[in-house]
Amino acid sequence: MSHFKLPVATTQEIDAILMRFWWGKNDNKGLPWMAWKKLQYTKKEGGLGFKDLPKFNDALLAKQAWRIHSKPNCLFSKLYKARYLKDKQLLEGKTCRRQSYGWASLLAGIEVLKKGCSYIVGNGKDIRVFKDNWLPVTSPRPASTTINCDLRVSDLITTSPYKHWNPVALQSYLCDEDQRLVTQIYLSQTEKEDMLIWSHTRDGNYTVSSGYNVARHAPEFLFEAPPIPYVDNACADVREWISHLCLSSTTIRNTSTGASSPAISSWNRPDQSLLKCNYDAAYNLHSNQVRGAWIIRNCYGHPYMWGSANLGFASSSLVAEAMALLVAMQNVWIGGYRNMIFEGDSEILVKTINAQLTDSTIQNLIEEITSLRNKLSTTTFTFVKRNGNKAAHVIVQHGPENSVFENCKVYPPKWLTPTLYSDIMFSY
Repeated sequence: MSHFKLPVATTQEIDAILMRFWWGKNDNKGLPWMAWKKLQYTKKEGGLGFKDLPKFNDALLAKQAWRIHSKPNCLFSKLYKARYLKDKQLLEGKTCRRQSYGWASLLAGIEVLKKGCSYIVGNGKDIRVFKDNWLPVTSPRPASTTINCDLRVSDLITTSPYKHWNPVALQSYLCDEDQRLVTQIYLSQTEKEDMLIWSHTRDGNYTVSSGYNVARHAPEFLFEAPPIPYVDNACADVREWISHLCLSSTTIRNTSTGASSPAISSWNRPDQSLLKCNYDAAYNLHSNQVRGAWIIRNCYGHPYMWGSANLGFASSSLVAEAMALLVAMQNVWIGGYRNMIFEGDSEILVKTINAQLTDSTIQNLIEEITSLRNKLSTTTFTFVKRNGNKAAHVIVQHGPENSVFENCKVYPPKWLTPTLYSDIMFSY
């Protein structure tokens, strides 16, 4: 099943054997008390989790197709790329004359990949604006009825004076809603190539279980679709309402998910040979705007430099935290500091930087953070609970929304002084 597409008659015969085993007794056929399709639903959906064999077959074949992308130098990949994918991307594969049955089988797996793959924007030269999946929510919609099918994402980017989205090009080709989604995508300042990832796993690599879920939830007819998750949607609305209630504003901040490891709950003094840079981000839920803040202190709690800046737009609070860390590291480098502890309250971000987790949504940012990290002499990234990151949080709340605020004065402002004294009093 993982190498060739099984004929429909074969999968039906296997299903018949399974049904006789499940419902029958001895040689009797038995009475099916429930449709086999319903038993193929997951237990969460009211079924027993039996596999839909044709779709499971496609998910296994997608694993083989993914190998062509993830391991381009293996013999299997070289053979199929030379024969069927000359000067083409994996998702551009199609039927051809005198094709082998192996390639015809892989095309079923490629169809699964098309439904769940997306691109991380690098230089934008390999991504077709209106044909490939590269926006976080939906496929791009043109601003007019005239569509340029050959338009590439690189045509929407300008590099003067630095690499950023070209607002004139966005207005010319995309609708207003898609323009907002595009500006939330962080552009790496390096000339890295575009990267194809699997959108349904955190690390961006394809797995059979996630591929099977995608294949199973892409029905040919609307009435075959699973029930709409009303409860899940309602819970999401309640969580959002609680976050608004607790913070008394539309600004939300990143929180760690899952089981949390023991972490520092108050500001901790660094060693005498090091400085500590606390950073934080404020993310507006409605406008998607991001502000970042940073503060550098020594072992006595004395502030060397602090500031905040408007960082543009982001698609999530995790991306916002990564942007705040990057701008903090840039200011550390500009300030001439080389031995630094970077401390923030996003556990997922810290684990990703320390290679304990992988998250494809912030891959561009992680690469730039790693590049800047290698330039510094001594760098450590630690996680602290919110009580230990109050100074950066106060700065990001007081900083201007549309400009950069930075200060290197000996005496901090009055609105920051109480927090600094509190950190010194309760530090250890």
